[in-house]
Amino acid sequence: MYCVQCGKKAADGEKRCAGCNMRLVTARRLTRLLQEDEARRAGPWFRFKRKLRRAAKKARPRLAAALSACGQGIKKLAAWICMAAAWLWLHIKTASVFGWKKTKSFFMRLGTWTNGAAGKLRARTQPAVKRLRKKFRIWRKRLKKRIRKLKNTYFPGAGAAAPGAAETVNAKAPTAARNVKPGAQAVRRPEASGTKASIQQRLERIKQYALSEKHLRSTVAMGLLAAALLAFLGWSTLSDSGRMTYARLGVGSARGYILLGDECMENGNYARAVENYYASISKRAGYEAAIKLAAAYSYTGDVSREVSALLYCAETYPQYKASFEQLLILYPDGSARPPRVQAALEKGIERFGLE
Repeated sequence: MYCVQCGKKAADGEKRCAGCNMRLVTARRLTRLLQEDEARRAGPWFRFKRKLRRAAKKARPRLAAALSACGQGIKKLAAWICMAAAWLWLHIKTASVFGWKKTKSFFMRLGTWTNGAAGKLRARTQPAVKRLRKKFRIWRKRLKKRIRKLKNTYFPGAGAAAPGAAETVNAKAPTAARNVKPGAQAVRRPEASGTKASIQQRLERIKQYALSEKHLRSTVAMGLLAAALLAFLGWSTLSDSGRMTYARLGVGSARGYILLGDECMENGNYARAVENYYASISKRAGYEAAIKLAAAYSYTGDVSREVSALLYCAETYPQYKASFEQLLILYPDGSARPPRVQAALEKGIERFGLE
């Protein structure tokens, strides 16, 4: 077993390299990690994330256009506020110079203009508000139908009364009913019997509590908060920028370290790229991180570690051709090749027909 970073041979059973004190990846653990990676890529969750990334990529232009339109609207609103503030200051200054009569007439005209502007705004927004209320009522009816359908599917006969059950009448019920304000919703209290409320009854109580007029704003606020939390979790776990952010904090995934290493390679920080690629291999072994680690070593000028990384790729992932080609470029003369490099190149020549 050889160290990926320094290339020194380590004895069997050692967990860290004696030369660079880096954690060693055994062949058994490497095989297990590769099998887990293949199983993960074949699973439905990986396919779902891939489809979600494609959908997010298609939605980026529309989101950018919407944000641009919002920015233009905010700029227009800010310009209108500045003009209105300047106009107000000018009239107040003029009224203060010309005395109380001018001031009074100015404020009267200002009140008339404000009421007219409010009336125009109300007249413009009232049809839209009516349409939104109508849509909300339709949506609420559909939601009630779906809840009723689910209730009948999963809890059949839950709301039916037991046969032969006698209804108990409270003597103080008419007095309590008279004390209830018109329009107020009656609160259902559990029966006085020792049996606990069922799950369906609890869900019905929570639904009535959430959809009541008193608590509707709280329900909408909690829904928006949950949506924002889900959006943040989706951004941090599915997007490349979120993975890179976690990698910068030191708690990223293997993919996040690869993306951070690519960014360092583009910026010319090759030593930092080496650290990120090696961290990705420590998290989860993979060919992409290993071959990029070899490229980063070539840019830093460390040929021995580059050869060690290429040998790791050639021995662990013999189905890829790039590592064999790079070894052949580094060692064109067959008589000067080390035995391990010669053995790896013989397998590559036999497999791909390299010359």
